[in-house]
Amino acid sequence: MEEGRGQKRPKFLRLGETSGGVGGGAADNDTAPAFTVTRGELAGLVRQAVESALGERRAQPVLLDREALALCLGCSSSMVDKMRRQGMPHLRLGESPRFELEACLSWLRKDGAA
Repeated sequence: MEEGRGQKRPKFLRLGETSGGVGGGAADNDTAPAFTVTRGELAGLVRQAVESALGERRAQPVLLDREALALCLGCSSSMVDKMRRQGMPHLRLGESPRFELEACLSWLRKDGAA
């Protein structure tokens, strides 16, 4: 089914419903299990499955600068500086601090940021 003007794609799709050939069965099947996921939730589930399948273990740790770590942690780079002063593990590459994401996450889980 092609989308024309004025038609919007559904944001949610329940299993058992059909929408443009997508779905898990007949729309009138009331006994089929149904749940709703957002696109973001579906993306997260797919990401988890792929990472699990690939083993997502790196041979060597990747070093992040403070901006990249802040992005990974969802905080500001000034918060990264504050946590570093509180003892968050880091390495020095010349004058610049570098961080291993797993070590920082472990520190946060154990000691946390005050």
